[in-house]
Amino acid sequence: DDPAVLNAVDRDLRRHYGRDYRIVKFNDAYSRMKNMQAKDLFGKICYEALHGRNSVCEDCVIVKTFQSRDPCAKEKRVAQVNGTELWIEIYTYPILDQKRNVTHVVEYTRDITDRKKSEEEKKLLIENLNYLSTTDSLTGLFNRRCFEDLLSREFQRAERHGREFSLALVDVDDFKKFNDRYGHQAGDEALAMLGEAIRKAVRATDLAARYGGDEIVIILPETRLEKA
Repeated sequence: DDPAVLNAVDRDLRRHYGRDYRIVKFNDAYSRMKNMQAKDLFGKICYEALHGRNSVCEDCVIVKTFQSRDPCAKEKRVAQVNGTELWIEIYTYPILDQKRNVTHVVEYTRDITDRKKSEEEKKLLIENLNYLSTTDSLTGLFNRRCFEDLLSREFQRAERHGREFSLALVDVDDFKKFNDRYGHQAGDEALAMLGEAIRKAVRATDLAARYGGDEIVIILPETRLEKA
């Protein structure tokens, strides 16, 4: 229970646990986060007071520290009383006696919600960029570049495992005449409807792409010609 260590992290949320998982010390920041008074925390068994359980929580880092005598860490999403959620980072450290037995565990908790939001935004951006780089914006099917990669991969897989696959070529009859008569905007709407119809019609394993103009290609894995 080193005062220098505790003072260095006093701004973090902090709890001390005894061997029976009773909360023997905590700071104000922790009680505010839990919206609980001191009398509801001090001397209480943590899983009973905090979670209404009759046994320790799954994947509890406090248990791991008691058992391993090593520091542990994890990230966790916590629901607040006001309905919002925050992400916290939990670190646990053992307090050892002279025989190196764990007598208490200190838990430090840090709010990492902003970091998690930044990571999630980055993840969504990467997913969006990946979608844009592989998808035809008009039909919602794969684009030609992605199709060529998929076709090469499927050909190699079929050749390696001695399996067959089929390739369906689809186009719209007299599409140029349709465009000339109704205009390119109507033509784009027709292609968008075609893309939607094909997405609904193909199997989950099939790969449909817009090859160019009104030409659609569909890779049908493990499918013989007559079945295609």
